[in-house]
Amino acid sequence: TSVTYKYLGHSGDEFNAVRMMKRFLRGGKVWNTEIGEYSVENVCSFLCEVIDDPDNDILTKDHISEFVLKDSVLKKAGESAFIEFEENDYCNPFADQSSNPYKHKTLERILALHGYVSGH
Repeated sequence: TSVTYKYLGHSGDEFNAVRMMKRFLRGGKVWNTEIGEYSVENVCSFLCEVIDDPDNDILTKDHISEFVLKDSVLKKAGESAFIEFEENDYCNPFADQSSNPYKHKTLERILALHGYVSGH
């Protein structure tokens, strides 16, 4: 199929769904932009950016705190960090007040508990 919006592609480009999905999953170069692979690490980095965005109210530290309180492993890590001020794999109690204190491992666990990630 021809590209619907030719100004978004190169002249004569054909849409290829398989190529698009490979680029999405494995990463690669799109024109002059490098796209990272779809990985747990990249998803967690993106979620952290969303949480740290002051204009965002879709996913906030408060939302993550709700998940933390409902999981025994995360709750224990949170108590260790925020009550005893001991940094651990899940939380950084010394993060700036306006920053996200939850580490990637917290987000990975939340994703795994809800079936979005396996083997974590």
